[in-house]
Amino acid sequence: MNKKGLTLVEIMIAVVIVLVTAAGTLGAFVGGRQLMDRSRHRLQAENFARETLDKLRCVYQYDSSALDQGDHDSLTDPVICLPGNTIRGELQDLNAAALTYSVSEEPETGSYKEVTVHVQWTEVEL
Repeated sequence: MNKKGLTLVEIMIAVVIVLVTAAGTLGAFVGGRQLMDRSRHRLQAENFARETLDKLRCVYQYDSSALDQGDHDSLTDPVICLPGNTIRGELQDLNAAALTYSVSEEPETGSYKEVTVHVQWTEVEL
């Protein structure tokens, strides 16, 4: 018998191999995109934290109520919560994005205050 073409079974096997390869490649692209998004959100959060520390450093005096010991919410702080000063952009669109900061005094000297900024958000899974 003379075979000059491909059988249906051979074509189906070739299609399955191409589909499996394409699905693996697509999965790698989706995973890479998620990793890129997380990295970008982490960088944005770091920038918002630095911006908040800079504003606290520049605007407030040592005895300001914004630098009282304890936890502070950026939504209630009179300077940090001005329009454009809180979390914005892509990170703001994520679920439950929040920026808070806490203030504590140095126990040995009592003359320095330590300010820690926390940025929290929930990543969206694809």
